[in-house]
Amino acid sequence: MTRASSPALLVTQFVLTGLIWGSSFLFMKVALEGSAPGRSRGRGSSWAR
Repeated sequence: MTRASSPALLVTQFVLTGLIWGSSFLFMKVALEGSAPGRSRGRGSSWAR
């Protein structure tokens, strides 16, 4: 038999999951802004010639 979760626990899990999921998009945005335009398409590396 499974134990029923309290509403407060469900809300906490939902908020934490949303923060982790949303922060990944923030990290991608920061990483793309910090990289050079040519580097994101594979230019400039020796194996992409």
